Amino acid sequence: MIARPIADANADFGISQLSVQFRYRWEIAPLSDLFVVYTRGSNLPSTPDEDFGSLLRDAWTNEIVDVFVVKLRYRLGN
Repeated sequence: MIARPIADANADFGISQLSVQFRYRWEIAPLSDLFVVYTRGSNLPSTPDEDFGSLLRDAWTNEIVDVFVVKLRYRLGN
């Protein structure tokens, strides 16, 4: 196994994409559910000096993914 050189010894990892997802599930009856999901995500610039709050704010205001999904699962019969 060959080790790759590290560009910055102090950087543990880098964040290039960030997604936030809110989910809600409501059980209408046994085996019958309503799902509501909201997803928002974005690409982030390579700025390792910024704190997580700044990255989250940038990701929230410059989204590339903005999806709202509603799913109803209903059991028919007995």
